[in-house]
Amino acid sequence: MAREYIKTRREKPYPDPESEREELQNILWGIGVAIPGANVVDPHSPYYLEMTELRDLVQWQMDKVASEPAFNKGHITEQAQEGFRQYLQWRDRRDMGVTSYSVPGIPDTTKYWKTRAK
Repeated sequence: MAREYIKTRREKPYPDPESEREELQNILWGIGVAIPGANVVDPHSPYYLEMTELRDLVQWQMDKVASEPAFNKGHITEQAQEGFRQYLQWRDRRDMGVTSYSVPGIPDTTKYWKTRAK
């Protein structure tokens, strides 16, 4: 049986924008930001955003992404990298059958399990 993979990410939500609202939504989609109510076109809806407000929000999000280039690239801090390395070491030691863990913050539970096994 052959598997079919569907491309989940479209090029743009509106390939041929017909209004300024659709153009702004394409910009938001391009920078990876979702604003609730951006696609509501009924002015009587409680979620409707005025065009000036939507323009300001889009400009604010564009400035935010431009000022934080790591925001768009999935930047991970040094502290998070070190924590991930420690977790991987702990996991590898656990998989090898080592029962005494030296990772800070993880208590040694071997005594607990030995008493429960009796």
